[in-house]
Amino acid sequence: MEKNKIFLRLPNTIMSTKHNLHRELFNFNTSMEQKVFMAVLAYASAIFVKNKMKGIQHFSTVGFLADNRFLPASLVYSKLEEIINNMNNPFFDTLSIKDKKVSFEFSKRYKREVIKKGFQQINLMSLKSCITLRATQVAIMTMMKPNAYLNLNYLLDVLNINKNLKRTGRIREIKNVFKSLETLGLISEWEYKHPATKSAEVLPEHYKFHYKNTPVKSSKEVDNVQAQADDTDNKTMTVEESIKKRNDYYEHTEKLKKIGVEDKQFMIKAIDREPISIMGHTDYLNYVEEPIEEKVINPSKSNLPKLKKVSSNDALTNELKDLKLDV
Repeated sequence: MEKNKIFLRLPNTIMSTKHNLHRELFNFNTSMEQKVFMAVLAYASAIFVKNKMKGIQHFSTVGFLADNRFLPASLVYSKLEEIINNMNNPFFDTLSIKDKKVSFEFSKRYKREVIKKGFQQINLMSLKSCITLRATQVAIMTMMKPNAYLNLNYLLDVLNINKNLKRTGRIREIKNVFKSLETLGLISEWEYKHPATKSAEVLPEHYKFHYKNTPVKSSKEVDNVQAQADDTDNKTMTVEESIKKRNDYYEHTEKLKKIGVEDKQFMIKAIDREPISIMGHTDYLNYVEEPIEEKVINPSKSNLPKLKKVSSNDALTNELKDLKLDV
């Protein structure tokens, strides 16, 4: 498993809302419990898929609570042990923790799903910024099924939206979750589609939350994008504009590698900034100095009167006094 990252190998069959284990993925009371379960499931799945051993297996939780992990910073080992030891989930026949070592064995019905070929890789580090349980769960759902939709009734049920609220209020609760995911950058856009009026025709896309996922960037891409963000105005850009800006940045960087510039870092930062005005801005990468055209006066064609040769400063002064120019 890659350093500082936790990937959950989730079988495609489990991602189906009709599968009997699907709802168990979200049967938790807090965001912390949900994240701990996903972390344990990710580690256990990676081990089982690799060795396919029968019986109880183990893995260490050392590093689970490091700052660069996705679990909440407020989680301590005593709480981690409490959550795991009290976890009663049909994914496992055995699940316990002692002395920072987790012991597990998958249930028979989940073992059948784990060894299947079709699966989705979910980067759990994306959940680090999710604070609430609902935001965490919907983020998982959107990663399970990228660029798709989620049915309204399904979300009302799984997210346990208060049934005492009016229908519009219950829908608003879900909308707030999608707004938070968009703010966190986990989805790029979303829309709840429904009939315009009560008497309007109900179309297949109605009563569904449609969304598009934000492309997951590598750590190098994230660093580059962050470096650009530090030097630009805080303005909203479309996905296409963001991609174009990134490509332009890489193109400029490649140009710098080909020219002899001592302070490349200075120029790399400079090309990301838009000039305050056109005046005073020089494109050093494409700058070619044009020769200055000099005007030469031909004395033979000039209408100026000829000066007499003088031998002293006083004589020159007197000569200039008598000189008349046609202006």
